[in-house]
Amino acid sequence: MLRKYLALRIYPDALALVIILIALSLQNALSGSLDVGGIVALRARDLPSDAIVNQATGIIEIVIFGAALILWAVNHRVFLRAMLIAGNALLTVELLASIFLLVATLNRFGSADVPWLIQDTFLILLINILTFALWYWLIDARHHAPKPAIAPPDFLFPQHANAIKGYENWRTNFWDYLFLAAITTTSFGPAETIPLSRRAKLLVMLQVAISLVTLSVLAARTLSMLSD
Repeated sequence: MLRKYLALRIYPDALALVIILIALSLQNALSGSLDVGGIVALRARDLPSDAIVNQATGIIEIVIFGAALILWAVNHRVFLRAMLIAGNALLTVELLASIFLLVATLNRFGSADVPWLIQDTFLILLINILTFALWYWLIDARHHAPKPAIAPPDFLFPQHANAIKGYENWRTNFWDYLFLAAITTTSFGPAETIPLSRRAKLLVMLQVAISLVTLSVLAARTLSMLSD
């Protein structure tokens, strides 16, 4: 009974909250120049607008995460799912803003800033993996729940495409989507798992684009500065 409760109540929803909290922590660990407010600072460097944007973003993060935590505590899954989507959407916006700022301000860095660039590149890769793993899970996992949805799945896993002995009753969980996101980040495309729906394909394309910019442009720039 306890195991069933943990599997159906605590594990999936609580894990999603933990993933968002980890991603938010990693986002806040990025260099200060990569905050969302940095976009405003590019246009108005002498104004406190960037600090205001950063404070507003922080308040939104607290409100969304706090609301999600309360909804999880009262087991209101419909609104909890909406809060998880909102939280992950905010993470995605912050990730895109960080990528833009890192590219836009790259020429301002010198060889002394290489450690910071390497750290930011590594953190962005981790945020990219966690954010899109959660996206894949949120849009697709409901189709592999004990009572699958009528709508078709967003991803096709090999265990569902073929009759594999020992996997007749196999169902996905977050770790399968984490593996998918990690492979997509490092190989610039999904491996054995196939995106089926248009939204899944768009998400994969966006993750690949972020990975390409992070690894090919930023990492290459860092290596060139090391060689100077």
